[in-house]
Amino acid sequence: MTTSRNEISNKFENGDIPSQDDFGKIFDSFVHKDEDKANIQMVEAGTNNQTYVTPALLRACLQNVNSITGNCYFPIKEYFDNFNGTTIFLKKAPINFSVHVFKNGQLLREEEDYTTNYDTAVLTFLAPVTGRNIEIDYWYKNLDATSNSGEKNGHSSYNVYTALLTQSGTNAPVAIVLENTLGGEIVWSYDAAGTYSGKLAGAFTDLKTATYITPANVGALTLHYVNRTSVDAVTISTKISTLSAGRDNLLSNTTLEIRVYNNETPA
Repeated sequence: MTTSRNEISNKFENGDIPSQDDFGKIFDSFVHKDEDKANIQMVEAGTNNQTYVTPALLRACLQNVNSITGNCYFPIKEYFDNFNGTTIFLKKAPINFSVHVFKNGQLLREEEDYTTNYDTAVLTFLAPVTGRNIEIDYWYKNLDATSNSGEKNGHSSYNVYTALLTQSGTNAPVAIVLENTLGGEIVWSYDAAGTYSGKLAGAFTDLKTATYITPANVGALTLHYVNRTSVDAVTISTKISTLSAGRDNLLSNTTLEIRVYNNETPA
């Protein structure tokens, strides 16, 4: 049983020097370590109660410890089960040299097994991956005071459209949409041999739109291009060489990502 908060004044009477045992009782009295103790369920839920350091305060401190102490770097893990392809678009921009990639639990080597574009948050395997579980661990920079605050749809600074595109004959590309936070559906159309358009009114803001396209088979001798052509449209082109005409039937589970950033355009 802890000492009452009102029973410690006699430890300091008449110039007495508290003993080690007295210090223990003083500490127990001040924090009431037994009565005020929070269990893990209270901390995880952030449940408040009448204690000196409440679980809600403790939870807030733990969430914001990096920002409070001036360290804005946070760890993150991303999982891709039964992954097929060569390209992964990360949710955050990694801190340089912080990326560790595991394929079915085996640690891969950067530059030998994969490359990372730290500016665009794109990871590319040097050989196609088929039916493997991928784990990617890395650190990213977060300036938000509260974990996950200020984020929109899982991304800190942009809306995103990610899809696997397949095209045959003179048909428009068919999209398997993996993620779409643009606020509407992109409508795909066939323009000419090897040329296709995706349209969504007002979606592709000038100087804020970035586009990426990667074929599922990096060993194939084909060329894929994607460009923002207006605020309403992006255009995809496919061919077998730089000098050849456009060619159909070259999109086969081809990864497309379009990012529209929310930050202010530099003056």
